[in-house]
Amino acid sequence: MKKTLFVSGPLLLVLVVVAIFIFNGSANLKSKCKHISGVVTSIYQVGTKDAVFKIAGHSSVFYINRGLEKNFSLNALIEKLEGKQVTILYADSRTPLGDISDCRSISELSTDQEMVYSEFEGK
Repeated sequence: MKKTLFVSGPLLLVLVVVAIFIFNGSANLKSKCKHISGVVTSIYQVGTKDAVFKIAGHSSVFYINRGLEKNFSLNALIEKLEGKQVTILYADSRTPLGDISDCRSISELSTDQEMVYSEFEGK
């Protein structure tokens, strides 16, 4: 019985710590997002209907996960946003080992005139 408690105690502690990191590091927390502004140079589709945006002066690409399933069409996005100044909020995907990728998931996308996309409540 003591051996079971000895093994399960540390395992339970590890699971609690991992759960805290997972839920505390939520990508959807607006306060934890980074932001960039710039001119959209191109918009295209990749993968499973992801809408991908290239922004002038930034090496990363930014995407709305399944954006072309969320009331957007590729042609409408191109017509509305290509060549326009936008502001993007995106999840900070850095780890102690460095950046995970040069692809950034868009949490919020807006122009001076309107909010185009937002994952946050109360958009």
